[in-house]
Amino acid sequence: MSATRLFFVAVGAMAILLSAPAATQSLLQEWRSDPIPPENSFGELLALGAVGDVDGDSAPEIAIFDAQPPPPGITYSLGRLRLFSGRNGAVIRSTIGDPSRAFLGSRVANLDDLDGDGIADYGADNPAANSSPWYYAWVALSGATGSVIRLWTDCTWLSRGPDADGDGIDDVLVCDRTWWDPLGFYPIGKAELRSGRTNALIHTFYGGPTSWDLLGPSVRVGDVDADGVEDICFAFPGDWSRYVPAFGFVVYSGRPPFNQLLRRTSYVGGNTFGMTVVGPGDVDGDGHSDIAAFDYGDRMSSGVAYSAVFSGRTGQPVLLIGPPFDNERFMVIAGPGDVDGDGYADLAGTGTGVELRSGRHGGVLLELPRSYAVDPRTGAASGWPVAAGDLNGDEVPDLLLSNFRESWLGPFRRVTAWSLQHMDVAILGNGCSASSAVPPRIGATRSPRLGADFEVHVSRCEPNRSAALFVGLSSTLFGGTPLPIDLSLFGFPRCALHVSIDAMIETTTTGPQGNGRATVVLPIPNDQALQGMRFHLQWAIVESVGVALTRALTCTIR
Repeated sequence: MSATRLFFVAVGAMAILLSAPAATQSLLQEWRSDPIPPENSFGELLALGAVGDVDGDSAPEIAIFDAQPPPPGITYSLGRLRLFSGRNGAVIRSTIGDPSRAFLGSRVANLDDLDGDGIADYGADNPAANSSPWYYAWVALSGATGSVIRLWTDCTWLSRGPDADGDGIDDVLVCDRTWWDPLGFYPIGKAELRSGRTNALIHTFYGGPTSWDLLGPSVRVGDVDADGVEDICFAFPGDWSRYVPAFGFVVYSGRPPFNQLLRRTSYVGGNTFGMTVVGPGDVDGDGHSDIAAFDYGDRMSSGVAYSAVFSGRTGQPVLLIGPPFDNERFMVIAGPGDVDGDGYADLAGTGTGVELRSGRHGGVLLELPRSYAVDPRTGAASGWPVAAGDLNGDEVPDLLLSNFRESWLGPFRRVTAWSLQHMDVAILGNGCSASSAVPPRIGATRSPRLGADFEVHVSRCEPNRSAALFVGLSSTLFGGTPLPIDLSLFGFPRCALHVSIDAMIETTTTGPQGNGRATVVLPIPNDQALQGMRFHLQWAIVESVGVALTRALTCTIR
């Protein structure tokens, strides 16, 4: 009898019929603006973002823009940037903009610890509001106090870069899409890579050579050439106020002399490709970070609206979603990471609502609840998804949902944070690894359903290693011994067995170095006697210097 069949015989023998609601995503936090009117643009569009861990709880914090009415004697909003705990949602601080500048925080950036106090800092858009010789500007805010610690003028976009100068602090990319070519007499844009520690200029990137090659914002895309250093990507979104079309994106090495690695234009032709560029991570699982883009396909262009993922290794498309490739409608907006733990980075965007799509095959993994994610007044998405990092510590990336307008529930705007872990799949215990500080990860695609295949994954481990999936009916007792069982007595320090081993399925990990992975498919019979039954899963991997175990999953069949 196969291990898989043995598992379901055991489950069937102990099945308990339970009634339960259908699984959905868990709402982690909801933040609301002050009452409207007056308008405050709280968390509108992309006026929010995840920044570093400020309060020391090992979770990212969430920064949200809040316009606020102008003070007496001033005709513009100074802006207020509100910083919330990603773990518990509490307000950490509110920072009001300087009176000489406007709209502090209408865009935010996650930065490294620029001032060396041990607490991550963050950036905020803060344009000048008077007749200063410069208008566009960004500031860096202290993670410890919220005070301004650095100002970049002539800056239309700011983002975190690689540690190009090797001083242990990630550097900063200061972009200016308004910069004019002094010889060509038209703007081509430029970006300065500046030291995160000292602000010294390291390197300058330029758009061009023609006025149609307008360098725009930098996009964090990860390690495209797999050399161990994060690389640098710029979108070329065009400027429709001057009829300058978008053409795509360019990637440069994060190592000096910063050679160009990749230049990508529209896959089908047209002039709206590159208006949305995203760094999702390694989508095709080859060890190289990839780049995603959306082509709006306006009628003056190709007329084809589609999302595409391009290989960081070859520059060729590895995933295409939308006509004429299929009948799907999906606008990629964010790269939250590997949601289901299969070793492939996934995509977040809008379709009929707000969707998470698999990087492995492009199919829908989950949708945010339509009662939140779809505005009943328009029938369309109520906001854009924004990557949040892991807010609740379950190793599964979480997601923010912004807003396009005030809520239909009342006179306020709202921002929500969502767990992307299915509610029928719960995390149990901790993992361990003898060869790495980071243990392998267990994950599952969707929830276990009657009559459907249930995919269970292990990733973040060594490739070409023997692995075993333990399947158990109990997480409290195994062979008369209480669980978890401390395995340090058997020579596996910091390791614990969390599930009874009622069945074991063996396989071998594959994939690139640093991201070994394996998948086991459990076919769940269409037997009503199994509905509501719980079972438990844990992976063990034989590593080069010992054994690694993942956390466990407790799964409920629906």
